[in-house]
Amino acid sequence: MEGVQGTWQELTSVVNTLAANLTTQVRSIAIVTTAVAGGDLSQMIEVDAKGEIQELKVRLSMALVE
Repeated sequence: MEGVQGTWQELTSVVNTLAANLTTQVRSIAIVTTAVAGGDLSQMIEVDAKGEIQELKVRLSMALVE
């Protein structure tokens, strides 16, 4: 945001970084699940993740390996 300074600038930057990280993680999972839905079981989720997204990544990866 233009004209934002100090604490608001820092908060805006942090929120934008969090949003970008989440988008990257979800996009990676979506690409793999779309491939799997199309029959391509060779794809793996390779994005770094934490928390619930990491749990989703692990569960989906386990399903693909089995």
